[in-house]
Amino acid sequence: MAIAVTQSLLRARNAVDGARLTYDRAMAAFRLAINATPGTTVDIEVTGEIPQLTADTAMAVQQALRNRAQSLELELQDVQARRRINEARLNNGIGATLLAAVGLNQSAGDVNAAYRDLLNQQRFSLALQMPIVQWGARSNDIQAARADQDRVTATGRAAREQLIQDAHFAALQLEQSRRQLALSAKADTVAAKRFDVAYNRYVIGRIDMDNLYLAQNEKNQALAQYLQSLRGYWLAYYRLRRVTLYDFASASVIR
Repeated sequence: MAIAVTQSLLRARNAVDGARLTYDRAMAAFRLAINATPGTTVDIEVTGEIPQLTADTAMAVQQALRNRAQSLELELQDVQARRRINEARLNNGIGATLLAAVGLNQSAGDVNAAYRDLLNQQRFSLALQMPIVQWGARSNDIQAARADQDRVTATGRAAREQLIQDAHFAALQLEQSRRQLALSAKADTVAAKRFDVAYNRYVIGRIDMDNLYLAQNEKNQALAQYLQSLRGYWLAYYRLRRVTLYDFASASVIR
C-alpha cells in the first residue's frame, strides 16, 4: 500500500507542475491580450455561482441573425450581385459625349493688340458611339453576372446555415453544460462527505489505509470533474454570447 501511495504522490506532483506551466502560459497570453505589462499581477476569482438563465435555441438563432455583422454582409453581397445583373442588361454599348466650350479669342501682330477688341468664341461638339456588331458580348456579360449571383447566393446560403447551426448548438451546449455542472457539484459533495466519514472511521481504527486511499481518490476525481465542468460551463456561456452577440442573463444586445 505504501508503494501505491508513493506513486500517487509522484503523479500528483507531476500534475501540479504541468498545471502551473499551463496556468503561467495562459496568464501570459491574457496579459498580452489586455496590453498589460509582463509580470502584472492578475487576481482570478473562481466562483461556483452561475447565471440562472435558459438559453432558448430559437431565441439564439434570432439574435444571431439580427446582431451579427455577417448577416448584413450577406445581404449586401446579394444586392450587389443583383445590381451587376441589371447593369449588364442596361449596358447596350451605346454612348454619347457632348463637349461645349465658351471663351474669347483675338489675333494681332503684337501682344498688346491681341488683347484689344476680343471676339466671342463658342464651340460645341457631339460624339455618338453605337456598336454595329457586339458578337454576343452583352449576352456574355449578363451570363457572367448571373453566374456570379448564383455563386453569391450559394455562398450566402451556406454561411447563413452555418450561422444558424452555430447559434442553435451553442444554446444546446450551454444547457448541457449547466446540467453537467449540477451533476458534478452533487457528485463532489457526496465524495467529500464520504471521505470525511472514511477518515473518521480510519482514525478510530474501523477501516484500513486501503479504504481511506480509495475515498481520497474518489474525492480528488470528483473535485477535478467539478472544476472541469465549471470551466466547460463558462466556455459555453461566453461562446453563446460571442455567437449571438446577446446577453441572455440581462436580456440585452451586446454593443
